[in-house]
Amino acid sequence: DKNLAFADSSILAFKNALIKKVPNSRLCMYLAEALSLKGDSTESRKYFKESVRLDSNNADAYFQWGIYELGLKHLQKSEALLLKAESRSLKPSPWVFYYLGKCSLEKGDTTIGLERVNKSIDLDSNNYNAYKLRVKYINHNLKNQPALLANYGHMVRLTSNKKELAFIYYTTSLLKSMSAEKEGAFNDINRVIELMPNEPVPYLIRALYLLTFSDFKKNKAKKDIDKAISLNDKCWQAYYLKAKIE
Repeated sequence: DKNLAFADSSILAFKNALIKKVPNSRLCMYLAEALSLKGDSTESRKYFKESVRLDSNNADAYFQWGIYELGLKHLQKSEALLLKAESRSLKPSPWVFYYLGKCSLEKGDTTIGLERVNKSIDLDSNNYNAYKLRVKYINHNLKNQPALLANYGHMVRLTSNKKELAFIYYTTSLLKSMSAEKEGAFNDINRVIELMPNEPVPYLIRALYLLTFSDFKKNKAKKDIDKAISLNDKCWQAYYLKAKIE
């Protein structure tokens, strides 16, 4: 594995550097990060602790240590470390607030978590991960539709990944259908089909729209249902829908 090989070579290089030079905070931090890639939590924590002992204002060390503890689901520890990183940073960091928000959300504190993620977005309006995280914790209902559509709009602006875009357009299509925004719902599901033409479910959704929103256009709906079946002949939902309209 390339990552493990890189970690091994990095560990060796940083340990040699520490032997040859007076120990310093950043070298200890880099060694701790390399050890964390190897999954060596005992040694990794040892050098993170040494890093902040040597420089108690090393915001980067607290930040990287906090992310490491978050990955291990040590949420209280992670939050404490990230707060130390935030208090020692020369200027507010969008990534510190992103991970603080993620930590709070994983603890179940949605209000504080979303406040922190919003702060991250305020600091960097191009932080795709923050938009993606935020939207997971907003209830997908009609009341929140404007905020959700705005959030997904930013995500569309910031990614070119086909699977990500397909998921976004699929979700926005369903959201728009909730408020009978017929044209928007159709446009977005059409985008999904353009992006993922071999997925059966979007064709079924469009068939439902044709039957619900378009004066019961049975023939066009049947074409989409047949297309879904051709892509997955075990798609029972397609057979069920076809039987309902025949």
